Amino acid sequence: MNINKIETGIRIRDFRLSLGLSQTEFAEQMDTDQPVISAYEQGLRLPSTSFFTKITKLYGASQEWFTAGIGSPKIKPAPKADPHTRIGLLEKKIDFMEKKLKLLEFNLKKTLDMLGELAEKSK
Repeated sequence: MNINKIETGIRIRDFRLSLGLSQTEFAEQMDTDQPVISAYEQGLRLPSTSFFTKITKLYGASQEWFTAGIGSPKIKPAPKADPHTRIGLLEKKIDFMEKKLKLLEFNLKKTLDMLGELAEKSK
């Protein structure tokens, strides 16, 4: 069966919006990141089997509805996120941002060094 990524993405977006969740909130419940949800919704990526397993477990929605439009989604309220899980996700995000900041600082230093060398050569 050939799955249409764009139609699947539209169904995921519509489903998320019907829950009243932002991409970030939905991503947290699905144990993934917001850019992943965005890629699914735009039809850039097809969700993994584990994504569909999780969405079925949390909300009772069938993979067939998302991938083929067969039937209708059965929505049940998702459990509240465990505060410890949310803290863990936030710690991971902070760690990632710290690493990204270090890389930016490194690149800035290299750029400033190169500009200094160019200034010296142009004298």
